[in-house]
Amino acid sequence: MLMSALPADVLRFAMRHGISQYLTRAAELVTESIPDVQQVDSWVECDPENGDEWVQLEVTTTAGSDAVYEGHTAYTRKWAAAVPVPAMKRICISFNMI
Repeated sequence: MLMSALPADVLRFAMRHGISQYLTRAAELVTESIPDVQQVDSWVECDPENGDEWVQLEVTTTAGSDAVYEGHTAYTRKWAAAVPVPAMKRICISFNMI
């Protein structure tokens, strides 16, 4: 997997919220679960309605929609078993299928 260097704001956010180790685990689980990952980009996202913030991981893959669906299901199971709920809410993934 090609994980982009984490931007400074993502690193600060992860440190401030104590999720650095979970951010690393999310990246590992992405590569274990999603086929044909080409790139993973990250940024801090903010909900304009309520001010909630989280790290968004955008996974670029050449896999088809069925494979991404199955991989996402596997990722979600592993993620739920590995990470406490407060950290889960601070790291989200999305897909860019090319």
